[in-house]
Amino acid sequence: MFVVASLVMVVILNILDTNSTPLHQFQSAKSHNLFERMGEEVSALATVIERQEMKLGVGKSSGQESQYHPQACQGS
Repeated sequence: MFVVASLVMVVILNILDTNSTPLHQFQSAKSHNLFERMGEEVSALATVIERQEMKLGVGKSSGQESQYHPQACQGS
């Protein structure tokens, strides 16, 4: 009885284990250039930082770069 139950269990597990649908075949991107994307991200980040500095009035004035101090902007 044990042998029959073991064989039935092996057959059932084998049927459940087979993949009836094939896996999706992914294709790599042709224009995937990691360094180009990193450069775009860095330039976008630099643009955002420059715009924030312009809003806060921080940046180059008369050839000297001023420093932004968050403590100076807080109320006492």
